[in-house]
Amino acid sequence: SRGGPLSKWLPSSWQSPMVVVLVPKEQLESPPSCADDIAAATEEQLRAYATRLLQAAGVLLRLPQLTVVSATALLQRFYFCRSFAEFEVRSTAAAALALSCKLEETHRTMQQVLTVFHRLEMRELSGKPFEGGPTPALDAKSRRYSESQQDAVRAERAILRELGFEVTLLLDHPHRHLLLIVKTLGCSKALLQRAWNYLNDSLGTTLCCRYEAEKIAAASLFLSARSLQVKLPGNPPWWQVFDLKLQDMHD
Repeated sequence: SRGGPLSKWLPSSWQSPMVVVLVPKEQLESPPSCADDIAAATEEQLRAYATRLLQAAGVLLRLPQLTVVSATALLQRFYFCRSFAEFEVRSTAAAALALSCKLEETHRTMQQVLTVFHRLEMRELSGKPFEGGPTPALDAKSRRYSESQQDAVRAERAILRELGFEVTLLLDHPHRHLLLIVKTLGCSKALLQRAWNYLNDSLGTTLCCRYEAEKIAAASLFLSARSLQVKLPGNPPWWQVFDLKLQDMHD
């Protein structure tokens, strides 16, 4: 297999389970899909597509947003270990969401997840024959379901294998940090919602693989305050309270 376990990305002094694991620069610049002649633009589109699938599936399954965020983090990092040519994006997205449901204790069965992904796929068909109406159900006894299940289980095992079964290290999300920062500063609901939306928009990118969660959260709040013309505490600067630097948000 390409890539390797998540442990190789950890510093030698690692002890705390709260250590943030980022993807090394060389892996960011040359992901496995590149070796399979998948263009960077195509990979970017596939990552964004997978994120949209996860968001839509999360709504249909009535999952908390943090469960979807966890699934997205798993998928984004996984494709820095394995190629899109090896693992079909829909199967991988379904696997990531099923695994995230376990990790976040918002349990949904693999059958429920696959059924929802099937509905989403039917809605994407050319001509949109099921738009505005019910989509065909996925028969759990059908060959189609059996193949989908096999592909998703294979992808789930690969995710666990490639991330070294240390997937809980990836659950330190900017959304959690944003809630803490907003609560500490006493920010308005409007400011929180704007920052939350920025974080959701970032899920389709590899931002979570490049920067620490608290920095992404702070940057979303910084940008939201600017766009809404809201003044945050400046004496001392609010980011210093969270051991951050202004440069962290400009990056």
